[in-house]
Amino acid sequence: LASKEIFDYNRENFKFDQEQRLERDLQRVEMQIQRFDLFRQDIEDLVKLTVDKMDMYHVVGALFLAFTALIFAEGIVSGPQPHYFLAQYLLTAAASFIYLLLAVWLSMYASI
Repeated sequence: LASKEIFDYNRENFKFDQEQRLERDLQRVEMQIQRFDLFRQDIEDLVKLTVDKMDMYHVVGALFLAFTALIFAEGIVSGPQPHYFLAQYLLTAAASFIYLLLAVWLSMYASI
């Protein structure tokens, strides 16, 4: 009889504490999951910002590439010019075309 009273003395409070501890642990785990979802959302926002910026670079680079191709094809300087001037003109037009082609290509891969 005395041993049963000693055993049951705090048994109800002990069970209540165990339920409270389990609820607390589950709440902590759920809050950690929500916290890491927020971190994941921050990373998605940063990546989306980069992708949007690269899409804009892609459009602007394609327009500049079209203008450079137009200058390279139809932008010949009229009148007699020295050969070194025409060579330098065509070399800079070709170099700008290559750099813009590289910029468009890399912005396309950066936006994927």
